[in-house]
Amino acid sequence: MYLRAAASRATTLLAKNPSLFCRVLLAKLNTTRSLPPLPAQKWIEDVVFEYDLGNYRGTAPMYFGSYGLLIVEAMKRLLKPGGVFVDVGANIGYLSAIAAGIVGKQGQVHCFEPVPTYFERLERLVELNPGHSITINSKAAGEASGNCTIYVTREPGQNTMVPAYKSGPEIISTLNVPVVRLDSYFAERKINRISLLKIDAEGFELPVLKGLQHFLEGSKHRPAIICEIAPRAYSLMGRTISELSDYMATYGYATYDLIDGKTPINLCSIQHVEDVLFAAKAVN
Repeated sequence: MYLRAAASRATTLLAKNPSLFCRVLLAKLNTTRSLPPLPAQKWIEDVVFEYDLGNYRGTAPMYFGSYGLLIVEAMKRLLKPGGVFVDVGANIGYLSAIAAGIVGKQGQVHCFEPVPTYFERLERLVELNPGHSITINSKAAGEASGNCTIYVTREPGQNTMVPAYKSGPEIISTLNVPVVRLDSYFAERKINRISLLKIDAEGFELPVLKGLQHFLEGSKHRPAIICEIAPRAYSLMGRTISELSDYMATYGYATYDLIDGKTPINLCSIQHVEDVLFAAKAVN
């Protein structure tokens, strides 16, 4: 089933953007090359990024440029110099580094990553780039401020706050981590305009978005949101995809295919993990 879904996405990408399809294919092939000794550093625009997840499988796609190419292309479309980027589930900061390179030294990047091993890599990103405004938070984002359990998995970047979303053998530890509402975070820092919000929370996306409610209610600006949707997580939380769809519609958001940012998507039709774009018009 998953392979059919992946093949369908590849076919759609080929039809809509043949150039990007070829770049994705070449990048995937390039990823089979050998990594240099880790940690290894590269420039991303004017940002220095240090690649080191401690293993080939996690680091190679980032180092060779095949990681999240659809997300990266969407970021290039949606972010401008001087913009504000928010990265929920920042991992080691690869996409945050790309964002920092796009928004430049006049822009801002705000990262949220509660797992200490990955947060240390964000600290290194800040250390290597003192001229950029990169604010890192060793916290998760959610609907209620406080603390919550996060399940740390063997697979890099698959850590989740949704109980039973990952099976027992996949989980190597659990951590009690602080949780903050995004609207409270923005209010405390007097941030009233966000250019792009990226959410990769392994099924916890609805609570993250619910924590944005007061910001959306009090702002005329509707930030673009790149969000990973994990349908299987919703029943485990006692929630539904329809709840997510209705919530986003309340604030004028519609869902679009990340490939072109134009093709509408029915959220309730998504069956597998998929990145989508939420976009809305500004409130008059």
